[in-house]
Amino acid sequence: MDDMIRMKNTKFAAFETEIDTLKQTLSKHVKEKESLLTTLNGFKTEFKQRESKSIDKEIVLENKNKELENIVSQRIKPTLYDGNVLSKIHDVIPVVDEDVTPYKKFLNLRR
Repeated sequence: MDDMIRMKNTKFAAFETEIDTLKQTLSKHVKEKESLLTTLNGFKTEFKQRESKSIDKEIVLENKNKELENIVSQRIKPTLYDGNVLSKIHDVIPVVDEDVTPYKKFLNLRR
């Protein structure tokens, strides 16, 4: 009977040792998890800050782009529609529509 008690005590001690080992392992895993969660939260915060800055920069760049497009379109429009500006910037060759020339009108009136 003493042998049975010793065997049970030995098994019980082995179980206690295994339980202690498992508790230590669990404790290490919990600490590691907490550390990883802290790191993850730090990365999330940093990402949100960088994303916000990037969005702000993108908005500023889009506004500058619109301003520049407006400036360019305002500079281009006069050269397209204003003959005086065209003649100052480019060589202009006057083209006369032959159907409506004053000379032709004059000839038609004389007949």
